[in-house]
Order: sequence, then structure tokens, then C-alpha cells
Amino acid sequence: MAIRRAIRAYSNSSEHELWALPIHDFDLEAFQAEFQLEVGDPMYDCWPITLERLPFLSRHIVNPHGWDFNNVSYLIEAEAA
Repeated sequence: MAIRRAIRAYSNSSEHELWALPIHDFDLEAFQAEFQLEVGDPMYDCWPITLERLPFLSRHIVNPHGWDFNNVSYLIEAEAA
């Protein structure tokens, strides 16, 4: 079973998904360190993205949608493929 990860954006007013951006080269060890997780944590849960994490994320992804933390919530999510 393969795990695909993506950043998903949700409207703060309606809670509807606005867009999803796949993370093709997910560096599990780097993300575990950034999110302060144990090495064995597979990150199968949802992880909130905050403004403070943008420098880290910009090294791993390009977000053509931009960031709007006033109106949108962002999560890193995993799903089985």
C-alpha cells in the first residue's frame, strides 16, 4: 500500500475544501523533525500548517495558490493509494 500526502486548503468560513496540492517527494524524516515527531511516526494523521512552518515547506513544495492564513486553514493529510 502506497501513502500519498497532500496539502489541503479549507475555507475558514464554509469549511469546504478549496484545493489540494500533492507532495510528490515527501521527505518523512524532515517532516517528522519539523513537526517534532518521533522517528517511527508515519505521519498518517492530519497536521496543521502554520505561518511559522512556511520557510520549511518552501524547501519541499511550490504552492501556486499562495497562502492566506486569515481566510484559509491548511493541513498536511495522508491517504492510502
